Amino acid sequence: MPRPRERVCLQDGLKLDLNRLARKGFIQPGANIGARGIAWTHSYWGEIATGIISADISGESEGWLRIQLGNLDQRITLVARPRRFDGKQWYFVCPVRNRLAHA
Repeated sequence: MPRPRERVCLQDGLKLDLNRLARKGFIQPGANIGARGIAWTHSYWGEIATGIISADISGESEGWLRIQLGNLDQRITLVARPRRFDGKQWYFVCPVRNRLAHA
């Protein structure tokens, strides 16, 4: 009989997807969105975490996203880069390495 798993798998962790946040109305390029509640759920365990996010993407090529989960209160810089054919793509900037965080 296998031992029970003691570590959490990466795919079970909390995720933030800028495109999904935009589709759900949590963020909006060209706007400053006030604080909104967000919840992460799992199909088996149900609700995993809840928090508050706010964002300001009113700048042409720079903005920020703030995440508040319990004692965690983190502000992440966002930058826009032009797409190959038209428009722009928003990216998180890694707070440690100061590089674009690609999905």
